[in-house]
Amino acid sequence: MFRDTILLKETINATFSSILFRNGNGYRLQHATYGQEPTWRSEVVTSRQLREQIESTPIENRPYRPFHFYGNAVRRMHYRGYPLPLPRDFAQGFQAVFGRSSR
Repeated sequence: MFRDTILLKETINATFSSILFRNGNGYRLQHATYGQEPTWRSEVVTSRQLREQIESTPIENRPYRPFHFYGNAVRRMHYRGYPLPLPRDFAQGFQAVFGRSSR
């Protein structure tokens, strides 16, 4: 079991390393300097009107939303240069859903 855990960690690290260091495929190694990261929205599921508005916005400019793992990872990659969430992302997502601080 311990060996499986180490192998899994090595596989995950190798996967993210290969994503981060691809050149010419649109991946960024540094954060974008031309904009500020979007804020969090509390809606996990949205109304039709809001969904149409969100879908017409480029994915990099959409707000972060709880449980929207792919879109949030794309935005983190765009603005920060890496797709993994930080502890503050969990706290901000919790606060967006429940409306209070997670501290």
